[in-house]
Amino acid sequence: MSDYPTGTVTFLFTDVVESSRLWEQHHDAMRLAMATHDEIVRDAIASSGGMLVKLTGDGAFAVFASALDAVTSATAIQDALDDASWDPISRLPLRVGVHTGEAELRDGDYFGASVNRAARVTSIAAGGEVLVSLTTQEVVRDRLSEGLALRDLGERDLRGFSRPEHVFALVADNDDRGEEPAAPPQASAPDGDEEQARRAAWIAVPPTRNTSPTGSPKTSSRHWLRSARCG
Repeated sequence: MSDYPTGTVTFLFTDVVESSRLWEQHHDAMRLAMATHDEIVRDAIASSGGMLVKLTGDGAFAVFASALDAVTSATAIQDALDDASWDPISRLPLRVGVHTGEAELRDGDYFGASVNRAARVTSIAAGGEVLVSLTTQEVVRDRLSEGLALRDLGERDLRGFSRPEHVFALVADNDDRGEEPAAPPQASAPDGDEEQARRAAWIAVPPTRNTSPTGSPKTSSRHWLRSARCG
């Protein structure tokens, strides 16, 4: 258990938007697409110093000792997805959420309000978007890689929480649309899960090391940053 970070950590969730529809329309392609997703996520998490806690059906749950490493991993995931071929699916619409806080570590899994809040931040993101919470933004805002910025989307209600969350979208730093909060998104909650925040309890797997012979995901021109919803 010593490999798992404790104390204040950063959680990252991924989730495929409209996965039920994609599975129904492209079952064989989605089976291959999710295998590619899993490989990309494992590589990006490991190369950024994080740990894959578990796969969650149509997504993943990871933990990082460093908030900046979590944001770097989220960027690498979306970059690699942007580069991958998904034929006959036009793209794999993946949303990513990142939140920093304390949580209880028990039997190789994390529990508590911070985990649930991270999952809820993910649920309000659109496909191709990375959202981070206010806590994470405060830690990483002055240390982002060149070419990246955080766009203020204002406060959003999170299902099951009495307190809203101030969220930020990871965008290209040449975005000139200002800092006014965007209108609340219309993205639906993850498919087939009344309690998305409890996805972390679905499938328990051991922490995963990067065993890919190719190493970390390749870098792209970050098309997803230009196509992600930012208002």
